[in-house]
Amino acid sequence: MVTDYRVKFKMYCLFIQSLTCLQFILPFLQIKELQIKGFLSSFRRLRPRAYANAAIIGITFLFFIGCENLPPSTPIVLGPQRARPNDTVMVSALSVDKEGDSVSYFFEWSEGVESGWSDWISEGIEYYRPVVFQDTGLFFLRVKARDTRQESGWSDTFAVDVRYWTPQVPRPPSGPDTVIVGDTVKFVSLALHPLEQSVALQFHWGDTIGEWSSFVPPGTSVWQRHSYLLPGIYEVRCRAKDRAGYVSDWSLPETVLVVESRFDMQGGAR
Repeated sequence: MVTDYRVKFKMYCLFIQSLTCLQFILPFLQIKELQIKGFLSSFRRLRPRAYANAAIIGITFLFFIGCENLPPSTPIVLGPQRARPNDTVMVSALSVDKEGDSVSYFFEWSEGVESGWSDWISEGIEYYRPVVFQDTGLFFLRVKARDTRQESGWSDTFAVDVRYWTPQVPRPPSGPDTVIVGDTVKFVSLALHPLEQSVALQFHWGDTIGEWSSFVPPGTSVWQRHSYLLPGIYEVRCRAKDRAGYVSDWSLPETVLVVESRFDMQGGAR
């Protein structure tokens, strides 16, 4: 369906452009009947043979000179804007060519990353190019497209911040303020990741460090349980790690009071 539309569109443009070229060609054919009162009324007065000859010359002119070929649209560039050194990052570009011509993309990176033209692909299809950053830093990219005759303008500058990203520091754990010795207490926290990677959480209970949780999507609440064996005031903290082994700092603490009996929780005297 799209192909039929493009073929019809090309034929229509070719016909209109050939008629435009006639106003330059007809004087050389010495056709005196042409009166400029509008294209349609003028061409009705032409003899069929003269009209055919003029159309053939106009079409030939279009094929060999290429009237009004439009460049591809300025590419749209998409991809992750954060990465780690030696990670493979996929960056894409998308351009549309009104004549339906195949396009090629030129990826121009700042220093340290290879630049160059892509293979020819169909217009309107997102093209992906992998890139590996060997070092940390802020890298800039711009892309342009071309068809067989013209090039587009440059895209907006696309930046990728490359560093050794770690999970963000989790939120301070949330749980009860007071608990009885030997009872099980539950605390919850969550952590985000700048690369949107899965994270596992670990709680420091103040008297011991718990096991790592299973990996969960970033921003997912993680609950952990713990029992205190001695009364006292404890600070509960949390940290996160990703599958690559990068670990965040410990969170801010949440204080929990551990008492010997429910009577102490109620503030009673012995």
